[in-house]
Amino acid sequence: MSRFSISPIIRAHWKGLTNGTGPDIRPDWPARYIFIVVPVGVAALTVVLGWQLSEPAPLLAGVSLLAGGLLGSFAQLSSLRLKVSEWTQHSADEWLVERELLDETAGHVLLAAMLCAIDAAVLVIAMNATVGGQRVAVGWSAGVLAISVYILLVFIVCLPRLYSAYVQINKVSDHLSGFAKGKWTR
Repeated sequence: MSRFSISPIIRAHWKGLTNGTGPDIRPDWPARYIFIVVPVGVAALTVVLGWQLSEPAPLLAGVSLLAGGLLGSFAQLSSLRLKVSEWTQHSADEWLVERELLDETAGHVLLAAMLCAIDAAVLVIAMNATVGGQRVAVGWSAGVLAISVYILLVFIVCLPRLYSAYVQINKVSDHLSGFAKGKWTR
């Protein structure tokens, strides 16, 4: 049954919600708190306010396409990580931050892809449990929205990590880097 275990992906995602590198790693509790509270809060609001998905098909199409895109981006991340590993064969400390950014993002991307698949499955079940073209029931809507919000949060976390790795690996000049503070030069 280990073949069906998703726990390594979940652990990689949770372990990625940290600050620091190497031996100075510490949990990023505000981020972990957001990942728990925001989706649960959206689900609770959905139930309390009686929100129902009236058009779930576009969301189904969106999460299905996003799942494919995330799997494709994981392949690109894997290739880039392999390249960085080749560059650092002789020095374990070289490119440490960049390798950790890519490793963290890989776990997040795979979790998001898995959640997209789960979200799509829940949407299909919810749409088929709905009678006569009515809106999706509140309970199903709460589950779908909570998963969708979690996917969005993972996506938001991945973007700065990927950009940081890109900027550092490619040595982007300060006048084009979003991480360099100071005056706008252009």
